[in-house]
Amino acid sequence: MAPTVGVSIIPLLDSTRPPVSFILTTLVNDLVTLDQPVTLVLDDYHIITNSAVHDALTALLDARPPQLHVVIASREDPPLPLSRWRVAGELTELRAADLRFTSAEVAAFFATVTGVALADADVAAGRGTVPATM
Repeated sequence: MAPTVGVSIIPLLDSTRPPVSFILTTLVNDLVTLDQPVTLVLDDYHIITNSAVHDALTALLDARPPQLHVVIASREDPPLPLSRWRVAGELTELRAADLRFTSAEVAAFFATVTGVALADADVAAGRGTVPATM
């Protein structure tokens, strides 16, 4: 936990709207002082449609200290410079294909959780009988 990170920007947010770059610089300066890794998780990022938010996040990520890790969960690719970060080796992606079970994992899951041994053909076809107690 890093309860003091970002506290210094709260007065800035309540003031006469300083430039976003100043707020981000202040936040990065707070993050630099950390002696432990911190992870910022942004869930449902696909809901954000304001380009100023995307620009600010890009600036933050481009200036982020090494102890800051950011996880963005989104149903679609966000309008961020993903290609640039990918080429630079600064992006790790998990796509739907990475999260899918293999046929062997499906069979093992059903065998372990339900006690049902599915035939390979049933697993391949997406069929199987699951007990009603599940």
